[in-house]
Amino acid sequence: SSDHDLYDWIKQTYKQVRGPLAQWFSPWRYSHCDFYQFYKRYEVEPSKEDFPPNDEYNYDFVPRPLHTASRPPSGPIWATDFRHNYYGCPHHCHSWHRHRYRKARWQSRDDIQRLPQRVFCINLDDGQREVFWGLYARETREYVWILAYGIFANVPGTIFFFLWLFGWGHSSDLQNAAVPLTFSTTLTILFL
Repeated sequence: SSDHDLYDWIKQTYKQVRGPLAQWFSPWRYSHCDFYQFYKRYEVEPSKEDFPPNDEYNYDFVPRPLHTASRPPSGPIWATDFRHNYYGCPHHCHSWHRHRYRKARWQSRDDIQRLPQRVFCINLDDGQREVFWGLYARETREYVWILAYGIFANVPGTIFFFLWLFGWGHSSDLQNAAVPLTFSTTLTILFL
């Protein structure tokens, strides 16, 4: 498989695990992947940001031994490369920002060779203690979504404010007009 297949798999798996509601409405968005050491017994838990040692022959990766600059936290693949390939423009892109996307090397295998790949599969249901390494998706909070939710939550109070003052003929009653807007603004600040 190629780098394109790897990033396509990351994108499809991430969207499938999150589900459509979180994908559309959550302020948390995909940022990049880190390489973690995981601990497995009954559940799989990330234990620390790490990379397999050079003498671990259950994993294939090139080059071996791996340079210290390619080990975590920098990782074999930088966070900007993950972001670019996740949000990158596909072949049929019609984006206004198309000029910003570099030509992807769709048949390249540079990134996939640098990631350690386990030689044999892990049985997650056997209940055995095991340490293994893999990709861990990281998320960041998108403040544009938080701002949009804040505005959306205060629209009804703002509409009521202007209707009360100008539409319903209470032009001198500023205090009663501001009550719903004050409540919605206060709740929005507490929520966010």
